[in-house]
Amino acid sequence: TDESGQALLPTAVQRDLVDGVIVFGYSDDKYIQCLSRDKVYFVHLEEIDPSRDSVVVLTDHLHNISLLVEHLLELGHRRMGIAACLDMPWETMAQHVLGFELSMRKAGLEFKPAEQVFSFKFEELYVAGRRVAQQILNRAERPTAIIFTEDTYAVQAIITFQSEGLNVPRDISVVGCGNYQCGLGSRPTLTTIKKFPELSAQRAIEKLAELIEKGPSEVPERIYIPGRLITRDSSGPSPS
Repeated sequence: TDESGQALLPTAVQRDLVDGVIVFGYSDDKYIQCLSRDKVYFVHLEEIDPSRDSVVVLTDHLHNISLLVEHLLELGHRRMGIAACLDMPWETMAQHVLGFELSMRKAGLEFKPAEQVFSFKFEELYVAGRRVAQQILNRAERPTAIIFTEDTYAVQAIITFQSEGLNVPRDISVVGCGNYQCGLGSRPTLTTIKKFPELSAQRAIEKLAELIEKGPSEVPERIYIPGRLITRDSSGPSPS
């Protein structure tokens, strides 16, 4: 924004050098209003605002979390939890928690947010794994498995559990999302979800080209890109 608070568009957009843009991640309403005002086509990539009528390309968080829950269920886990930042200003974290809830209910298990959702604050992102691990360690009845929405948080939790004498996965299974390098370097190596950002970007480009050529449709479009389960050493059978 400028000094008056007016949203500023990239120079290429201001000079009418592009026909459309891809808006990645969370975006300020003022920015979107400027794009709409100037009749610039845009596609959202990796963020959804229910109030906006637009094309959105998203990682399929509901599907990805269901893969992790199903994996843990196959290992005998019934008392599991999910770590989530509930004060984020965007919808992705809520999608993770919803995916967990739907998967638990599909398996015939109760969903108890107060017991199963381990929350941390937005300003705690860099230490989220440690914060959640401490919450679990302080519980009289701990979950046998915990799902993290990012690999980095999961690796932090593994280190914290190990520092307190817990064995992962014998005492507690820890899984993440992202398939980042830190998960491969973790000991034990991290069970995770491989995402496909290159496919998401490709679909966003295709939809933007379609918008420019044909114009917008009357119905907002949501395109979901599913991930794939990568099973490693941080998940194991539920403790007896």
